[in-house]
Amino acid sequence: MTIPVSTQAISSVKPEALEAGGGGAAVQPGAADRFQALMNNAQLTPPAAAQDTGLNQVQEIVAKHDAAADKAMNDMKAYSENIGSMNPLEAIGESSRISLELSSVNFDFQAKMGIVDASKSAAETLMKNQ
Repeated sequence: MTIPVSTQAISSVKPEALEAGGGGAAVQPGAADRFQALMNNAQLTPPAAAQDTGLNQVQEIVAKHDAAADKAMNDMKAYSENIGSMNPLEAIGESSRISLELSSVNFDFQAKMGIVDASKSAAETLMKNQ
């Protein structure tokens, strides 16, 4: 939508805009010096906490998955060592629990890989379309 504006309309609005915006307000003494001091002492680098957040998140995800996989494997090893002292119901119960734990770790891994593959595919499509 385009609205034609004449030069006369712009000139008539300009003085009103200055008055409405407080054009008559006095500048505080020393404001320019304070501004200049701030600009001279400005930090041009971003804070250290804002850097590498993506890599830290990936490391955290991998560490959590690795810990879950290690726990499942340690449970499997303990089950193998202690199966002789278990009654059949305990052995079946523990076997089912470990099987569920391993399935959960695998499902979690496959879900994350699906997200990674989808992101990779989207990036490849974007690069092809450029």
